[in-house]
Amino acid sequence: MIVEELDKDIEVVDLEKDNLLDGLPDDLKKKLQEADLSKKEENLSEILEEKIETVVKEEYKIDRTLISQSEDETEVRLPDNRIVHIRKWKIKDKKNFDNSKNWLEAKTALVYNCVAEDIALDQEEFNFLLFKIRELSVHDKMKFTFICPECNSEEKLELDLSKLVTTKGGEYSEIVSGENTFKMGAITNKDLYEAFNNSDVSEFNLFINDFIFHIKELNGRKIESDKDYAEVADFIANLDADFANDIFNQWLKMRFTLVFDNVIECKKCGAKNVENFSTLPEFFPESWRVVENI
Repeated sequence: MIVEELDKDIEVVDLEKDNLLDGLPDDLKKKLQEADLSKKEENLSEILEEKIETVVKEEYKIDRTLISQSEDETEVRLPDNRIVHIRKWKIKDKKNFDNSKNWLEAKTALVYNCVAEDIALDQEEFNFLLFKIRELSVHDKMKFTFICPECNSEEKLELDLSKLVTTKGGEYSEIVSGENTFKMGAITNKDLYEAFNNSDVSEFNLFINDFIFHIKELNGRKIESDKDYAEVADFIANLDADFANDIFNQWLKMRFTLVFDNVIECKKCGAKNVENFSTLPEFFPESWRVVENI
């Protein structure tokens, strides 16, 4: 039985199928479903101002549990050569997650609290660190029953999560389309980005918001302030759909993305099949799931 990474020439992500929530555990997806998904028909800059006023207030934040010198930490490299240090999940992280009232608090409990650096993460980077923290916290290999679609043979496998989830992209450059030039880079404004996402986490809006906050310059103008991002949001919202196709397709080619598709070779007939591991059973540590067995 061979489990190998997909060939680099095989395209597994496109605009229609792209799913920023792939790989998230069911508990976290449930938090998204419970979030306030009000659909206000307002100017995007007005929505942005409202979110900044509410989400960034101290009462909406939960304290970050920083890594102490006595705790083991693991170094992880992100796009743009950023280095972060992560720790294992603790019991208090589960308590914070269960008590979270919105998307930002859930993300803080599961990832931001476990990262030493106060860093901005886009949705794919968040998912990447979520898996890395899970690797540290859950050592058991994933049990998987493979049924070959060619010969119908069945085999039980134990797979290493670290080898099932790979990455692509993350080399940011310029997007040139028509008369517009976008200089792309890592997200830096954490509070504004999280405020922008906190009350609307639909798939399409997560994608658009990720794109907007990766823009460092638009037509030679630096994008830095809250007002700058509000104006860019309006600019993107008013793009013609056909013109936006070219821009988004260029972005997809450079964007940091998790790849959950792997090739599994049947031991009996030798057929190679693509399996997607975006949904993992028993994602959280066993100690977090102890009440399920009572």
